[in-house]
Amino acid sequence: MTAVLRIGVVAALAASAPAYAQSLGDLARQEEARRASSKSVKSLSNADLKPGEVAAAAAPVAPVAPGAPDAPAGCYMSISQGRCISSDEMLAQMKLAERNRFEGTWRSRASKIRTLVARLQADIDAYNTIIADTRRLESERSGAARKLVATMSAMRDQQGLWQVLEKEAAAADLPHKWLEPAPDFPDSQQ
Repeated sequence: MTAVLRIGVVAALAASAPAYAQSLGDLARQEEARRASSKSVKSLSNADLKPGEVAAAAAPVAPVAPGAPDAPAGCYMSISQGRCISSDEMLAQMKLAERNRFEGTWRSRASKIRTLVARLQADIDAYNTIIADTRRLESERSGAARKLVATMSAMRDQQGLWQVLEKEAAAADLPHKWLEPAPDFPDSQQ
């Protein structure tokens, strides 16, 4: 029985193949007739264009401010300001926005130095307290003195880093307030 069923399926498929091919051929003939009867569309190539027209079409058109009949030459619509601005104003705005993008980075650098300076100052104060305490063992006091020298050196390094940061900020024409408050560096370290 399954053999008979298989033969029936194969026969049905074989019979439908020519009908399908014939309908596909009919579709192709119909599409060809439709294209022939529709309007012809002209295709343009570079040979059809005149060089002067291409250059004129490529020139930028200055947008007109809302409500203004004619905008002056070199006027560009600023979405953020809602008015027409000059190219110089637009460039200045872009530079300011670019500079302000890095405000967080500069503030973070300054904050890291301030935090480390505060920690170093607390260590210097603790070592000075140990050194001044005559009740402590001499080995403890001399160990604190060695650590004090190393900590003071680290403090001088941070002071140098702060000076470099200030110079870089000045060279980049950044507001000094981004670095404020300045860390409290000791005037003379013991």
